[in-house]
Amino acid sequence: MAENEKEKKQVKGAMLIDYARMIKSRKDISWEKYLDDEDFKVINDRILFAGWYPYKTFRNCGRAVFIEIAGRDLNVVRQFGKITMKNLSEGIYSFLTENVDIFGSFQKLSDINRRFIQFTWLEHEKISDKSIRVTVVNAPDEDTLEPFCHQLVGHYDYLIELYGGSNVQVTWEKKLWKGDDSVIFVLVWD
Repeated sequence: MAENEKEKKQVKGAMLIDYARMIKSRKDISWEKYLDDEDFKVINDRILFAGWYPYKTFRNCGRAVFIEIAGRDLNVVRQFGKITMKNLSEGIYSFLTENVDIFGSFQKLSDINRRFIQFTWLEHEKISDKSIRVTVVNAPDEDTLEPFCHQLVGHYDYLIELYGGSNVQVTWEKKLWKGDDSVIFVLVWD
C-alpha cells in the first residue's frame, strides 16, 4: 500500500481518548521516542468522541502505551480491552447489549468497530452456543497488530462475562504478525 493511502486511514476519537489520557497523565515518560509533533498536536487538543483522527496517531499512541505502560504484557492489554468495553457499553454504546443475545452483541460490536475504524472490520462465525470464530478483516500488518488483537479479545471477554460466561479461552488460528495471511481466533467459554 502506498504511503499516501496509509495516511488516509482514520479512527474515531473513541479509540484514541484513553490513550491520550494515559499519555498526558504520565509526564515522567519520554513520549517523544514514539510520538511526533503531529501526534502531540492531536492528543493535546480536545479529542471528540465522534471525531475522525489519523490512524498513524492512534497506532503510535497504542505502541507507546503498550511499551511504556503495559510493559509489553499482552495480558495487561487484554484486561485494558475488557475495561474499555465495559466503559463503552455502560456509556454511549449502552445499546450494545440491549434486546439481543450474546451473539447479537458480537454483531453489534462488529458494527461499532466499523464506525470506529474506517479500514478494518470483524466477521463472526458461530461454532456452538459457547464458541465463536472471529476474523479481523483487512487488518494492517504492523507491529501494533498483535496488541490490538489482544485488546479486541478483551472486548469479547467483557461481553461473554456480561452474559454469564466465564473462563474465556482464545486459540489463534491465524496470526498476520507471524506470517499468516490474516488474523483469525476462536473464543470458547464455560
